[in-house]
Amino acid sequence: GDFVSSVGDSIKNQVDNISRQIDNVFSPKLAVAGGIDVDINYPNNLVKNTGGVPKTQTQIEYNNAIQNFKAKQSVDVNAGAGNGSLIRTVGENGQTKVYRVIRPDENPLNGLTAKNPQRGMTVEGHITSGSRNKGSQYISTTTDINVAKKWAEKTGNKIVEIDLTKLPDDVNIIDLSTDAGRNAFLKGSTAKRLAKGASEVLIEGNILSEAIKLIK
Repeated sequence: GDFVSSVGDSIKNQVDNISRQIDNVFSPKLAVAGGIDVDINYPNNLVKNTGGVPKTQTQIEYNNAIQNFKAKQSVDVNAGAGNGSLIRTVGENGQTKVYRVIRPDENPLNGLTAKNPQRGMTVEGHITSGSRNKGSQYISTTTDINVAKKWAEKTGNKIVEIDLTKLPDDVNIIDLSTDAGRNAFLKGSTAKRLAKGASEVLIEGNILSEAIKLIK
């Protein structure tokens, strides 16, 4: 279906605006969005030419780059949304919900906080060893409920759903679930493989209880 349909027409308008901004900022033939070289003369007609479904590798890469660009820039599409003024989308389909298997010492009624909020670890460092070695300032989540279910079955821990639209504006979201996001934030093949396998999205900042729903 339409690669922006899951978040409505307002998101499509924002994507169009971002595309025009890329056209204006970068060279007339080549832009770099989310770490990917993009021919900006072609993707402007992406929806018209393909019915909104990216088919070629160029289209797929452009679509991923735009999704990651939105997540990184936190496009403001609805000033009245949730606890913050920003709606952040992640994943290939622009979803606003992610999942986490919480540890036994985590209580969603009290919100969620990273193990070591002041650590200053790199994104790559967290992916390769963040849950060990004294923790990091990031909270790991996934766009894929099935990934969460498998981990919950393995550990016996519970799954929560996190609504990104209800996070405060100062919370940073790093989407590593797409090729564009991994190329933008990760260098090593090991980190990229781990992030891809987990469909990982990192959250930096406190997750308020109002944004959390216990689903299992």
